[in-house]
Amino acid sequence: MRDVRPPAADGGEVDEDTVNDGAVARFHALRDAIRTAAAQVASAGRLDAVHAETLNDFSRRVPAAPQLVQNDAGEWVRRMHATGPSTDIALAAIASDATELFSGVRAAQLRACTGPNCPLFFLQDRPRRHWCSPGCGTRARAAAAYSRRTAGRRPTPAAG
Repeated sequence: MRDVRPPAADGGEVDEDTVNDGAVARFHALRDAIRTAAAQVASAGRLDAVHAETLNDFSRRVPAAPQLVQNDAGEWVRRMHATGPSTDIALAAIASDATELFSGVRAAQLRACTGPNCPLFFLQDRPRRHWCSPGCGTRARAAAAYSRRTAGRRPTPAAG
């Protein structure tokens, strides 16, 4: 979260009254929308209007305005200031980052990990990259090697 920061991200406390079943359901809905959008962009190269509108809806739930604030070095920097429940601010920040990801150059780099049973996505920053992490690559190579070693073998009957 770069531009809109919930109070907890700045060392403050999250208002416990805003973390309820409704807030959890909204986080799950946003997570599902982002996952579906990522799958669409990774496979088809574009996002449909329904999922774009879902992300836009989450992004605009919290009013935000640019503010000048001093950083640790005493320099004036521009930061977005949002008002509202901390959970809504966090949702808006996550949705805002997702809208940035699914538009522009980075959207063309989005790929689904080809690792065994891996549900993650990654930005393909190198042409030969196929996995979200080195661990997924290791598991995929190990599974391929095992498959090659056992391809011609017959299963042995179980003792019993």
